[in-house]
Amino acid sequence: QADRRGLQTDRRTGEAYRRTGEAYRRTGGQARPTDGQADRRGLQTDRRTGEAYRRTGGQTRPTGGQTRPTGGQTRPTGGQTRPTGGQTRPTGGQTRPTGGQTRPTGGQTRPTGGQTRPTGGQTRPTGGQTRPTGGQTRPTGGQTRPTGGQTRPTGGQTRPTGGQTRPTGGQTRPTGGQTRPTGGQTRPTGGQTRPTGGQTRPTGGQTRPTDG
Repeated sequence: QADRRGLQTDRRTGEAYRRTGEAYRRTGGQARPTDGQADRRGLQTDRRTGEAYRRTGGQTRPTGGQTRPTGGQTRPTGGQTRPTGGQTRPTGGQTRPTGGQTRPTGGQTRPTGGQTRPTGGQTRPTGGQTRPTGGQTRPTGGQTRPTGGQTRPTGGQTRPTGGQTRPTGGQTRPTGGQTRPTGGQTRPTGGQTRPTGGQTRPTGGQTRPTDG
């Protein structure tokens, strides 16, 4: 309707105005620019940047004309980093599924596994690498996951309640030694509790092996 009446609608305000020559007028006939000085000079002030620009043929030219355009484009390219980033997630999500499957079979990853964690990012290899674009965060993120990632494995029970997740669980880590090996020998006699585990946590990953 505004177009048929020779008017144009301002996208930001939804207000209809009539375009005449360089300056466009509100339907009430008042000049659009709120800045009187800019108006007298035939310029208009951008409300967002405070920058004056001249309107010619309906196209706005930022006085630094390139400032907003390239600025606008930086966002798009910026936006694209996340899009392709976002796409890494989709493919990434798939990496973790297969990745998730490595975890499910995961005990096996962790058996030799604690060592896979050291090489850990490689447990989600393609996954960790998908983040590299977005996701060098998770690479190092992947290593943050080791603390956090361990929440994911058997997961929801998380590490905090964690001991319960990893071992046979309910017996938890505290009573843990009993959960893992022959157990009763417990942690105190510890190394004996996880024979091959006996190398215990120090060599750590080897603790899980017999568990996995």
